[in-house]
Amino acid sequence: MARRTSKHTLYRLVGVDPARLYDAVDLAQVDKIGGDINDAPNLTGLGIEALIAHGGMIREEAPWCEELRRTSGFEVSEPTWRSAGLLVLAVDGEVYAIGYDQGFRLIPDHLKDKDFGLTFALRAVDPDSVCGITSKVLGQGRTDITMIPGGMSVSMLDIKEYLRIVHKVAGAIADIDLTRTRFGKSQVTKADGGSGLLIQLGIEPHDLVADIREVARVCQEHRPHPDLEFVERVKPVRNKATMNTLDEALDDVLRDPTRGQVTAAVPIDHLDS
Repeated sequence: MARRTSKHTLYRLVGVDPARLYDAVDLAQVDKIGGDINDAPNLTGLGIEALIAHGGMIREEAPWCEELRRTSGFEVSEPTWRSAGLLVLAVDGEVYAIGYDQGFRLIPDHLKDKDFGLTFALRAVDPDSVCGITSKVLGQGRTDITMIPGGMSVSMLDIKEYLRIVHKVAGAIADIDLTRTRFGKSQVTKADGGSGLLIQLGIEPHDLVADIREVARVCQEHRPHPDLEFVERVKPVRNKATMNTLDEALDDVLRDPTRGQVTAAVPIDHLDS
């Protein structure tokens, strides 16, 4: 029996007109691999605007061959093939993309909604079954990755609120109406949410579109679980327009203190003292 779902990373794209999906593809990268861009008839048949970009590159010899010859003294030479597939589709006014193999490289990074996967994970992951968190201490460059294959309560992970920026949350989800939970043997599946959302998605076109709509619904209608809500209280500002507005507001207060309040903050390194 053919599989109904497959694990992929789903991205939501910003700044792309649903009527101009070609703008979501890095055309230079497509040219580099000798690729093509075509319509996706199975999805357009459902009334969904969609296109695929695909291509590949053959190298006569894989990069590791020369190293292995030097180490082993044995003459070895094998070709290598790098393939890339990208599906871009517009669902209910939003543009999404799924990369196959190296296809994620065909998406311009600045178009990715950096909070999309995390937004879903905070609303769908069971806080008692968290199996991974990626975070960074404010003011420091070090990134900490915590992996718990069996899952654990987020309260036991010692993530100090307001001291860390959480970039990714992974864990078990349930009670979400996805193809995996409707037709799978298990009623529980896992999601890994950061910039993109790594999750089991339907393969048939109607299943895939339904899954994307369910993900969008959860992001729009659900609130983060109280045990994970702290993640959204402290997060980096990436939107340039918002950053400019904040900079202007700070400049206004510094010029005229009566227009607001400036409060001193203790450097993170000295917070305990």
